[in-house]
Amino acid sequence: MPRLTNKQYLERHRALRRIWLEGQRFFGVLGYNQQMEVHVFYVPARDWSDTEMLEHRRKVQEADAALPHRASRGFIKMEAAFLAPRPATRAPVPRDKGKLRVTPIARPEVNVEQLARAFMDLAQQQIESEQEMAA
Repeated sequence: MPRLTNKQYLERHRALRRIWLEGQRFFGVLGYNQQMEVHVFYVPARDWSDTEMLEHRRKVQEADAALPHRASRGFIKMEAAFLAPRPATRAPVPRDKGKLRVTPIARPEVNVEQLARAFMDLAQQQIESEQEMAA
């Protein structure tokens, strides 16, 4: 893989920032570790200046020289998923009783509200399941 230029690095950060703000589901095409590598290297959750981004890049590359390569592989997977043609309409996905589908999205900081909402949904499902079994 050719060396990543500063211009490419900044363009990738901007693209990932837009995906982070508008369509985080694309981070779900990566495993947790690769998501974290993308976060550490490209910091899509931060709106930093070009100077701050390049300084960050320098520091993380000094700490882990292979990180740019690993994070770039993650970026390429996400870009492919983002650019892949999608059907114009999608049929609703039937939900099985008692099963939740979870797609992990790694975040640099914990989203406490979303975590609480997930636990509340799980508790509600357990209550409904126990009520059905008791009836």
